[in-house]
Amino acid sequence: METLEELLKLPNGENLNEVNICPTIDVMGEEFELYLKDSNTMTVSKWVCDPAKRNRLFWANNRPVLAREIHYGYEDINWSAGIGWKNYYIPQPLNDRKDGFAYPGLPRHCLILEFGGIGSQTGNMQSGDRGYKVTDVFAFVNDDKYDDNVGSFTVYITAYSQV
Repeated sequence: METLEELLKLPNGENLNEVNICPTIDVMGEEFELYLKDSNTMTVSKWVCDPAKRNRLFWANNRPVLAREIHYGYEDINWSAGIGWKNYYIPQPLNDRKDGFAYPGLPRHCLILEFGGIGSQTGNMQSGDRGYKVTDVFAFVNDDKYDDNVGSFTVYITAYSQV
């Protein structure tokens, strides 16, 4: 298992907390039943996340979410990058990339689910991705300044694997 210091390392070797002053918080999940059209149900976990923080996801039973592969989605997206910025309601509101952001190769202000040694990003409300190792799972926005972000977004996980 990696240390928190190792988990905060970005692909370029810099530390997320030092580069972007983005404090990490632990967020407890909530389970709910998803009713499928064939009359079956599926248990899904979701987390309401703060765009001003790097949100480390925990299951409702207080265990950290550890995964290599995740199928996930977003809902209730409503956040802003600060005064003068419009509110965002989709996972990828902008298409341009900039140096100085947590993930400079990904679009500015997109939502990121970080796990398995990768930062997974999608322009869709639902996605899935696979990393190369089992790690904690973090949800945050791709930004260069976090202390002025306001609002929230919800991430949910429909399936995951540690294999």
